[in-house]
Amino acid sequence: MIKYAAAQREVSLFTTLVGLSIKGFEEIRCIPFRKVVLHLPDEKNFANIPVTKNYLELLNVVLQTKKPNGDFFVDKIICQAPPKKSILPLIVGQFHVSWNMTNRSGNLSCSELAVIENFEGALTCRLSNHNHNVLLPNGDVVLCSMDFGLKHTLGNLLCDDYYTLMSSPTMSFIKTATKNAASNLLCRTCSEAVRI
Repeated sequence: MIKYAAAQREVSLFTTLVGLSIKGFEEIRCIPFRKVVLHLPDEKNFANIPVTKNYLELLNVVLQTKKPNGDFFVDKIICQAPPKKSILPLIVGQFHVSWNMTNRSGNLSCSELAVIENFEGALTCRLSNHNHNVLLPNGDVVLCSMDFGLKHTLGNLLCDDYYTLMSSPTMSFIKTATKNAASNLLCRTCSEAVRI
């Protein structure tokens, strides 16, 4: 799926590496991803990423891989708490790891999570132009990875093509709602929203 998508358009990769083999990684390592974000296992086990011998071997290969321009294959590393101590030797001194958690635009509640105020006025997303979408296993496409509650489902790729989803009534609502403070838009409580 990744190879097919990358042949059609620019894509980003967000991965835990779970289920990936070194052979599978070799098949995608030359794709010119716009961004590669690696999610690591954490000390509190918030992320269910088993740290096995095979995982550590794959992680080491991925972290040592470079792009044709000499930059590391991985652009950013994130965690949901401090990284597991067993993986620290692979990343210390080489990568910065971020583990600031958010409430996923109001979809998660926990006293440790930063609460985002309701943005007023015109806003935009610092990550994308409404094209940071997530494809679910049933074919549904939601606005972004913050939409845990499936509030803004754009449509289904089993029924329509992607360009139809980008001009759907839901997408039209989203584009209008970014300019209307009274709208019930998920983006208004998102940590990635910025005022324009």
